[in-house]
Amino acid sequence: MKGRIFVVNHSFIENLKSTMEVKANLPPLKQSPRWFGSLISLLADMFQTQLGDYIFFEETKGNNPDSYIWGVYRVISNPFFDPTEPKFIKLKIEPAYIFENPLIEYDILNDPYKKTDLWNIVGKKVAGKPRASTQLSAYETEFLIQKLIDKNKNFSFIPYAPKDIKIDNEIKVNYDNFDNSPIESYSELDFNKISYIKSNGTVQYEKVMELVFNLLVRNKDTKALGQLNISLDNIMWYANYLPYSLDRSEFDYIVLEASDKTNVDKINVIEFQKGTLDKDHIKKAAFYANWINSKLANGANLAQPIVICENFKDLESTVLDMQNYYCTNSIQIYTMNLKNGILQIDKRR
Repeated sequence: MKGRIFVVNHSFIENLKSTMEVKANLPPLKQSPRWFGSLISLLADMFQTQLGDYIFFEETKGNNPDSYIWGVYRVISNPFFDPTEPKFIKLKIEPAYIFENPLIEYDILNDPYKKTDLWNIVGKKVAGKPRASTQLSAYETEFLIQKLIDKNKNFSFIPYAPKDIKIDNEIKVNYDNFDNSPIESYSELDFNKISYIKSNGTVQYEKVMELVFNLLVRNKDTKALGQLNISLDNIMWYANYLPYSLDRSEFDYIVLEASDKTNVDKINVIEFQKGTLDKDHIKKAAFYANWINSKLANGANLAQPIVICENFKDLESTVLDMQNYYCTNSIQIYTMNLKNGILQIDKRR
């Protein structure tokens, strides 16, 4: 199970017990000329969650002197929309632990007993970007739960029991819609007729590739993942759009694998590219793999750099230069196409 933290206000926390829903705000139509791209980015993040994943809430300061971290809840539905509240994408949740007292965010960020960096929590803040939610590493999830236990001696845990919950208006992702007619308000938006793909099989935005990959893992598509040499049975953790350093950059995608189901022995570092393969994306894949080996793998060469593009171009000399310069494993290159609504993945290197 993975963890994710959502930024909310005090009013949300006050109403949480009665609603038991996560609500992600859609980008404003009138204020953003790239609203559709922002919408796709939000959908990619929401489809990163799976049933059973843990959810935390970061309550922003507002009138309080501190920001608080509340938890822990559990995802019990796939993303859906509510026609009565058309400005949100929602998830149903339930309590996983009962904690009366929240954590003070300042105390967490400055805890002297952390064994490793709070990679995603800190990275999100350093980036200073308007992130409604952030994926947590396995360590961060365990760390926050233990700190909540330490602060709430009379806590209780509710075991996960999958339920057949009826959800109206669950969002379905179709690859064969090719028309996004302009809309004046979100009440006119039909989520299940969104066009992610152009008629020639190329994606509308690079973020669509992240969304597709989240669906591959969530839907347990062993064939597609096998084409990328990723074993579904070995996946320990995965996430899209992750901060990696202090320069406001993000990884497109990371998949951690453990062949013994316990110890991570392969870290797939995936760089997506809309359009034709270029030198910059090859360099990014090698650079990110090098960073992961040095920071997350403690010097072990566990990172597998992968570039997934739409059109292949022979840049073998650049690939070899980047492999040698960053001392990485052989860079793998694939093309991905969704023409006629059928996913086609081909290995090119």
